[in-house]
Amino acid sequence: MGMKLQTKIATFTVIIIVIVSALLTYQSSQQLKSAMYVELERQGYQLGESVNQKVAISESFYDTVDQLMAEKILLASEAMNLIPEELMTNELVDAYLNKVSVDEIYVINQNREIAYSNIRDYIGWQYPVGHPLDPVFNGTEHSIIEDVRADIISGNMLKYGGSAMDNGFLATQVGIKATVISDILDEFSASQLMNELYDNPMVVKAFLVTMELTQEEQDKKLALQDYDDTKRIPVISAGLQDEEGYVDYTDEVGLGVMSSGQQVSRPIVRDDGTRGYEVLMPYTKDGKTAGLITIVLSLDNLDKQ
Repeated sequence: MGMKLQTKIATFTVIIIVIVSALLTYQSSQQLKSAMYVELERQGYQLGESVNQKVAISESFYDTVDQLMAEKILLASEAMNLIPEELMTNELVDAYLNKVSVDEIYVINQNREIAYSNIRDYIGWQYPVGHPLDPVFNGTEHSIIEDVRADIISGNMLKYGGSAMDNGFLATQVGIKATVISDILDEFSASQLMNELYDNPMVVKAFLVTMELTQEEQDKKLALQDYDDTKRIPVISAGLQDEEGYVDYTDEVGLGVMSSGQQVSRPIVRDDGTRGYEVLMPYTKDGKTAGLITIVLSLDNLDKQ
């Protein structure tokens, strides 16, 4: 009888030990999971912030180079106004271009046609309505400086600008090859920065959401037509390596981050059924929220633990 009681006590003791051990194990696993979530969150925010920092550096360098190019463009275009209409020749344009270190000069007549230029094939080309120089042609602006863009005909990346003339011609347009700026734009482009995040083995998804023109308004812009700059939608514009073009973004949590500027992190289940940990944080340009950075980190290590 005593033996049976001892067996019961021993059995009860073992059960208590097993239950306590299970509770302690569960508590430890939850603490470990929480700690690893905190670590994943920290890593994710660091990766996202590295993107914002690189963008800020490129903006600073870009602004400096861009300003220097703009000043050279305006000086070159204004100087062409000193040449009387009757003395203007293509050869004179060539000689002047070599002295001021610009790449393209277009002297435009009252019909919005290129009358003289160092690029002879462009002579006679007429500027379409909707061209960036329209404010100069219409007299609402004396001069215009554009952002770096592709030449409409050649496709080469240049910095363009121009100013009105009062020597018988309508205006002068000047272009400088934007090799330095285009290299900066390529190296620090959204696609490049997001793709670099995939070099980290912990990153399973990294993409950028920005507010872009609707397809209809984008088509108008490319065709040099009037477009409504307010008609924009949130799209995944970089980072989706297996997708081409922009993809609409509709996640309410992410849209909330774009509106509030607050960071958010959360465990998620991905489309393929695997689990990940996602951080969402504002993408900043010129010190302002311009979109959303989303980074999904692997939970493989956590699962193993």
